[in-house]
Amino acid sequence: MKIYSVHTLAWSAADDGDAVFVKEGFCWPAFVFGALWSLWRGMWVASAVLFGIALGLGAAADLAGLDEAMAAVLQFALQVGAGLFGNDMRRWSLRRAGYVENAVVAAPRRIDAEHRYFTSLLSGRNVWQAARP
Repeated sequence: MKIYSVHTLAWSAADDGDAVFVKEGFCWPAFVFGALWSLWRGMWVASAVLFGIALGLGAAADLAGLDEAMAAVLQFALQVGAGLFGNDMRRWSLRRAGYVENAVVAAPRRIDAEHRYFTSLLSGRNVWQAARP
């Protein structure tokens, strides 16, 4: 079972509140693509920070006289950090954009989490009651 936080815009005119579902845990796309993933998600500040850290690590490795293998290890550590904190960076970026965390849903897949969340909105029950069998 995965945990998803649901973020909505309080001022949205859409029925779904422009809901965004963010998974809790490791983010594989952020690990593999890093700053490019954050650009794709529209997280400009996080992307700039990741690009800056990558450039800084490269410059520091050159100034310290580290060989290419050690520089690659440092870059890999940055990618692991992006994977570990990618979804947290996404939540932070959503908060900056005016989204509020509206609910937490447990489901095996995102589509199931969406179904549980929107079903609970239609039925008037909260998400935790809708998640019970």
